[in-house]
Formats: sequence, structure tokens, C-alpha cells
Amino acid sequence: MSATLSATRRYQDVPAPRGVPFFGNALQFEKSRVHERFAEWVAEYGPYVRLRIGPRNLLLVADHAVIASVLRDRPERFRRPTNHGRIAQEMGFEEGLFFANGDVWKRQRRMVMAAMDPGHVKAFFPSLRKVVGRLEGRWRKAADAGATIDLQADLMRYTVDAIAGLAFGADVNTLESDEDVIQRHLNLIFPALARRSLAALP
Repeated sequence: MSATLSATRRYQDVPAPRGVPFFGNALQFEKSRVHERFAEWVAEYGPYVRLRIGPRNLLLVADHAVIASVLRDRPERFRRPTNHGRIAQEMGFEEGLFFANGDVWKRQRRMVMAAMDPGHVKAFFPSLRKVVGRLEGRWRKAADAGATIDLQADLMRYTVDAIAGLAFGADVNTLESDEDVIQRHLNLIFPALARRSLAALP
């Protein structure tokens, strides 16, 4: 465990950037660069930063040992924010693995982990190399043309292709198809989820 946990602190004693009434810190970062603002706060205040977005109190953690501990202790001692499931339902999603808590999360995680046992992953390796080759080819083509790349979008495509192949045995190949229907939906859904989860008001 990290040495930073050697002393217990109250939440109110954790350093925090000054906010404004009602909105708290919500107006202090652009939604397109949230991660950069978080990194700036960590550089200024340390690995623990207290934030408030509207009525919600948040703790920003940038200590890898503590994050690993939290992930290990789910869902008994830590759980996802309850608003994630509610937001997913607002958007028409079921309570899937990315939003579930408690017993629902445990059941769904067992199914996912069964698809990721060592034998299955080893058998999938040739397919994964093919996906990596497609990503390399996409970036090489952009480099040869002197074009810029959308790193986040390309890595999302890579993730979709890898997970679809591993979990479902499907070669969806979003990396070589800019018009893929899955990718078009993901390009709308994930940014909308992020905007809604950070909004001070629905």
C-alpha cells in the first residue's frame, strides 16, 4: 500500500481548488479537456484532490496503489457512483457491466472473466495481432499522407475490435471502416455519457 495512506485525513482536510457557490468546481474545466484539468490539479495539490460538482462531493485520486486497492475491494467496500446506472437508464441502457453494482456486477463479471481465462486469451492472440496490425496500418497511412489522427477515437476502435473478438468471436473491424455503425454509435454514446455524468444538473 502506498505510503500516502500512513495517516488518516478527513475529507474536509484534503486540499481543493476554490469553487463557486452552487456549481462548485464544475465551471473550472472544459469538458473536452477534463483529464488535463485533473492532471493540473494533481500537480498543484498532490495525489488527492477534493472537488465539488453541483451537490456532489468528489475525491480525485492519482495514486496507483490506492486505485489498485479500490479495484480489488469492489463491490464490498467501494462501488461505482449510483448516478451512473441512473444515467444509463435515462439513455435507454440496461444495467450492464459498465454501470452495475453489487450482486448484478458480480454475476456479470463472472461471465466476462470466463471469456478471459488464459486458454481463451492465448487462442485469441493471433486475432489480436491482426487487430494491432490494422491499427498500425491506419496510423501508417495517416503518417504517409501527413494527416493528423484522432487518438482517442482510434484507440476506441481498437478496443471495440479487440473486445468484440475476444468476448464474442466477431471480427467487427471498425479500424478499417470509418462508416461502421458500431463506431458511429460509440462516437455519440460515450461523449454523451461523459457530459451527462459531469453535469451539475440533468
